[in-house]
Amino acid sequence: MKKSNVWILVALVSTATVPAFAAQDGFFVNGSVGQSHVDAFDVPGDLFNELKGDATAFDVNGGYRWGWFGVEAGYVDPGRISKTFTISGAAPSFSYTDKGHIHGVTAGINAHYDFLPNWYVSGRAGAFHWNGSELSYIGFNDIGTGKPIMSRQSGSHTDWYAGAGVGYDFSQHMGIGIAYDRYKALSRRDQIDLTSSVWSLAAEYRF
Repeated sequence: MKKSNVWILVALVSTATVPAFAAQDGFFVNGSVGQSHVDAFDVPGDLFNELKGDATAFDVNGGYRWGWFGVEAGYVDPGRISKTFTISGAAPSFSYTDKGHIHGVTAGINAHYDFLPNWYVSGRAGAFHWNGSELSYIGFNDIGTGKPIMSRQSGSHTDWYAGAGVGYDFSQHMGIGIAYDRYKALSRRDQIDLTSSVWSLAAEYRF
């Protein structure tokens, strides 16, 4: 093959793999709505008080990128988890509802990389400072009312979050995608474990 043809082929391949909207420096805002899942324990290590459930989650973020790499800060609410249990072996049988909720602020780094024209992959990780509470059955009925005795725990802690996604950019300023994020939320001191996994639909605007 002639040398000139080689260079033409290289140029064509390079052009085909150049993103339609190259990454640029600038500010951005994004948000997502999706479903969270908690599969944890009201009291860490206590199998009787296992709390599982799904809820509607959302988050909002803002930050700045230098090309494909950036920093971010935001707010996330993985939703309110509620699970009803029935004890049928008692006389009489009874039901109780365990509940849990966390929310908080995030701060970390992120990436937005165009791997094909208009298509991108993303990633993020950082610190998650949350506040949360749990309402849980403690295993005994009130003698006077016969109703389950519930215990409420509340607290706050700084853990971590991480996630990844894939999506499509309609322009240099706007894109949508799907994302998976995991928010660690465990405080053994406060007897709270509401670590959440979230699948969501995300949208971003770049200035």
